[in-house]
Amino acid sequence: MSTFETPVRPDVQVPRGDILAALRAPPPSAVRAATPPHRPTKAQELEIEQERQAQALRELDALRLVFRGAHHRRGAFDEEEAQPEEEAGWADLSVEPTWRLRERMKTVSVALVLCLNIGTDPPDAVAASPRARRECWLEPFAGPSRQKALETIGAALQAQYERWQSRARYRQLLDPTADELRRLCAALRRSARSDRVLVHLNGHGVPRPTANGEVWVFNKNYTQYIPLSVYELRAVVQAPAVFVLDCSGAGILLPHFRAAMPRPNDDDEKPQTPLKDDCIVLAPCAADETLPSDPRLPADLFTACLTTPISVALRDFVRRHPDSARGRLDEETVEAGVPGRLGDRKTPLGELNWIFTAVTDTIAWNVLPARLFQRLFREDLLLASLFRNFLLAERVFRRHGRTPATIPALPPTADHPLWAAWDLAAEGCLARLASAQNASPVKQPSETPEKAPEPSPKETEDQPRVHHRSLRVLARVPPAPPEPTEPSPFFEEQLTAFEVWLRFGAGAVAKPEQLPVVLQVLLSQAHRVRALVLLRRFLELGPRAVDVALCVGIFPYVLKLLQSPAPELRRPLVAIWAAILAFDGSCRSDLARDGAREAFVAHLTYLSREDDSGENTEQKRLACFILATVCRGEPSARDACLTKRLDAVLLDLLRNDEGTLTTSHLRRWLLLCSGALVDGAAPEATQDARGPLKEEVIRLALADADPCCRACALDTVGSMLCVDEDVTECASILKTACRDGSAFVRREAALLIHALSKKGHQTALKALTEEGQGESKGDDCYESIFRILQLLCKDPFAPTAETARSVLDAITQDTPMTREGARQWASKRFGLSLRSTSVAAAFSQSSTSLEELLEMDPLSSDGEMRLYRRHRNRYCLREASASRRRAKEALAAREQEKRGAPSTQVLRFAQTKTFENVGAEMTSVMRFHPFESVLAVVDERSGVSLWDFNDGAAVARWNNGDLRTTSIEWVNAHASSLLLAGDVDGVVRVWGGLGLEQGPYEERSVRVVSAFRAIDVVSFQKSAGLVCSWSAREAHLYCAGDANSLVSWDLERECSVRAMATDTDACATVVTTLPLQPHRVTLGFADGQLKVFDLRDRATRPCQSYAHEHSSWIVHADAHKHSPSELCSGCVAGDLKFWDARIAGVSNRTLDVQNSAMTALSAHAEAPLLASGSHNQFVKFMLRDGDQLNIVRYHDGVFGQRIGPVASLAFHPTKLVAAAGSTDAVVGIYAAS
Repeated sequence: MSTFETPVRPDVQVPRGDILAALRAPPPSAVRAATPPHRPTKAQELEIEQERQAQALRELDALRLVFRGAHHRRGAFDEEEAQPEEEAGWADLSVEPTWRLRERMKTVSVALVLCLNIGTDPPDAVAASPRARRECWLEPFAGPSRQKALETIGAALQAQYERWQSRARYRQLLDPTADELRRLCAALRRSARSDRVLVHLNGHGVPRPTANGEVWVFNKNYTQYIPLSVYELRAVVQAPAVFVLDCSGAGILLPHFRAAMPRPNDDDEKPQTPLKDDCIVLAPCAADETLPSDPRLPADLFTACLTTPISVALRDFVRRHPDSARGRLDEETVEAGVPGRLGDRKTPLGELNWIFTAVTDTIAWNVLPARLFQRLFREDLLLASLFRNFLLAERVFRRHGRTPATIPALPPTADHPLWAAWDLAAEGCLARLASAQNASPVKQPSETPEKAPEPSPKETEDQPRVHHRSLRVLARVPPAPPEPTEPSPFFEEQLTAFEVWLRFGAGAVAKPEQLPVVLQVLLSQAHRVRALVLLRRFLELGPRAVDVALCVGIFPYVLKLLQSPAPELRRPLVAIWAAILAFDGSCRSDLARDGAREAFVAHLTYLSREDDSGENTEQKRLACFILATVCRGEPSARDACLTKRLDAVLLDLLRNDEGTLTTSHLRRWLLLCSGALVDGAAPEATQDARGPLKEEVIRLALADADPCCRACALDTVGSMLCVDEDVTECASILKTACRDGSAFVRREAALLIHALSKKGHQTALKALTEEGQGESKGDDCYESIFRILQLLCKDPFAPTAETARSVLDAITQDTPMTREGARQWASKRFGLSLRSTSVAAAFSQSSTSLEELLEMDPLSSDGEMRLYRRHRNRYCLREASASRRRAKEALAAREQEKRGAPSTQVLRFAQTKTFENVGAEMTSVMRFHPFESVLAVVDERSGVSLWDFNDGAAVARWNNGDLRTTSIEWVNAHASSLLLAGDVDGVVRVWGGLGLEQGPYEERSVRVVSAFRAIDVVSFQKSAGLVCSWSAREAHLYCAGDANSLVSWDLERECSVRAMATDTDACATVVTTLPLQPHRVTLGFADGQLKVFDLRDRATRPCQSYAHEHSSWIVHADAHKHSPSELCSGCVAGDLKFWDARIAGVSNRTLDVQNSAMTALSAHAEAPLLASGSHNQFVKFMLRDGDQLNIVRYHDGVFGQRIGPVASLAFHPTKLVAAAGSTDAVVGIYAAS
């Protein structure tokens, strides 16, 4: 191992004396030059002013770049993270929490190794004079001896590190030997155990590192330089470790730090994987570069940047902008010090440090991958401070032509636009400082600072000069209390920029640049409320936004703020915590300490005494969700909430709720919170909470207007069941729930049976499955529950039936089953409903004006679709008016012809298009979509197909089930259309995902949205299956057919609201409502009867019968929209009868339309037109007064094929277009001409 033989230290005796006495000595008075100041000319003043304005404009332009959210360009460094992670949008539900650190690590041991050898330069040092000499802002020749100066510098370096981590164990090693360095590192590793060790190596007094990966130390006599291998140093320090290398050519060591380290006691010489994650290195320059030697800079500039960044940053700013504040700023002013303390943000120095932290955090956040940012800036307090300050070091060193480097590598940040915001804040602070010193003599702009004479080499070695200003700073004399100053507008401007992004840029894929600044603003009382409100709005964008915010580091801040008594913070904090828990439920364990859970109970208690305004209702919902999440499965949380009487608060809120659909979101979480409060608790522990609260929950389970509330109530009933509970009450609840119109409620009913089996009733239920019957308690309750479970196993909605079968298997075979029901669904929907202020949420709400649509970003895909539908619907309504006008003109022309006057206004229907429904043998039912050029066709095998009747192309095909489909209706046609289909077994299926606005050949994901049993099928001699009629005005579906009753279903509430007996022995064949009286429903029967039912609760005559004048099957019955008092009906015999819809009696007039059997009849909703079809293969178009327009017997074309026996007819609701389906696969489209 080679050594330098040159003596490195002369034999100099160190004089005795206390250096502290010299440090405390008062400084000599400042000596100023006697030269009178030179006054600049007017031209010079004008030039200075123009330069100042130009500089101000440059700073302002850079600041505007930041405010506009100019995203810093990523490079190839980012690898996987460089791809746009928000591509799926902020509301991407597939986002998994990645913000929690796997291991929380901290730096507990720090080795400060100083190889200065004061007074002797290393052989490879550049002998420049003057050059940088200061170490830790001290002159090494300022003390009475060089040994004392070395000790003072070591103490100063430790003090600088203690500002960032005061709890670490610091050990100084001054001009060490190789053995001393090894022993120190080994001792620090033993004491640190698995925590991180930091080694700070200052090599200004030794040669530069070698290409072999060696650093230099001393021998025992300080006569030789001894090399020490980096591998040996790493082997002693081990991992995890941080190495700060403050020496020239430090970059030459980086490959050796990246190399793999052999494991202890490992004889295998195969290469190891580099432990990059365990070894972190910070170096000031590349392998072929030296440290800056400018005499105005400290020799340890890199260390100064890492440990005293504010001093370096201010000096760097003054050096780059000498004309700032009209020349009243210089390094002497900066060196005198900015008043205040680093830890006090109310002082100028503390505020500058606060702004610097926000700026560097934001720069790192925007240029680093998320994982690397968390590791370097959130894992360890000292490590985060070093890397935060390293960004400043890179900026300063690159201006001096040096290239700092790190392991892991960081992308360039010296030119990030946010540095302009820091320069502006620094300039404002220094300008205020210069203005405060106006009372003292101030240098003129033309003055040049007087430079102190450089010491001669002899003075440097034997008679060192003392820089009293630096010693005075080091003496830590208590500063005078700072005067109150105006705060910097930096944070307020950044909050404004973030608010602008939320308003206009939330739809972009890039994350907001200002988010780390918002995190820092949470520390300020002046802007804390505004920051929390903006943070809440950001989290409402969706799960990805929550994950981004948690990765930035908001969690400990919002957790600590829960302890604040300030009432204005409570509301945004509740919304923020609801978003966090909706995204990551594991955070509830963090609420167990410091009384955080009780804060939400107190907030809900306070809200229960407030009025039910929209904001208060939302706050109650958020608080209930948080408490439900916290209490579920946590006995300590449950007991704490019961102690605070949460059960009484929930009961009071449930009783005082209006019970409407507008407050259903609140009731859901009131119910789920009630269930979580008693779930799993002993009955005696929650006896007071179970009694009245359970009665209220059962009432809501049976009669609530919202189906989701009914499902949540059933879940809560399952949580409240006890072992010795009487099952009679449970059986009555299940009897009602299994007939519910909501598949969600029926699924929760099956899960309630599973909960009942887990509470001690499994044996009795299992006996029924094995024997077909068994011992029962009460009035055969177990047998009733078992029959309900069997009924649910055959539910028409597949997921519900699957759940019921899983419950049955769990009871009979004792297989485990996870109860995923209302609580999981509600938690997922809760995360979506949080997006109350986002653009996507606005489109999910109903709107009535075009102006409101324009406010909801019409340039987005959802907004474009909403605008299209609005214009489409308006166009169809105008077309309906045109149809009525054309029909009136045809009627007038018909009257003229009757009077013998010639007329050219002749209305006829001609075939425009035919298409063949391949695979079908007969068309049974057809319905036109009111706003799209789509015709729904059902064949005899329950095959449903959608056709574009303009082009004759199939849009979609699927099968409705195994049984024959007898009725279809378009639901919600004005928006996202649904198709409702009824079968002969009384089941209604609602189909969604039709995508009617798409092209004819685009794929669609048609699926069952819901399904329920609308009627109880009864056997009749003639069967009509299920016939129904949809009333869009009331959102009711009226169902009849092979049943003894007319059932009215409220599809908004998903429940049956009225059932009235038909009192007849024939099945219903037609159901229709009167246009102006939707509560009056007319039924036609297979035996020719007509009855009208009044569905109002207080109707004096709920059922009236018309005169039995029809002799056979009623084919169609309808009341014209513009003649609502006239009801038209037709039967198979071929006669049409017109009735007074206001009074049930005899018919007003009768028309014999055709002699053959009438197999189909349809009436136009807007125009007075009728169409009838016959098995004799013709379609007859006529007016409502009986005048015939024309008869269609043949298809148009060259061959003129005869149409088949007509099976169904349908008019378009608004256009003068009709469709005819026959007993073959051909469907004809006819339009008025």
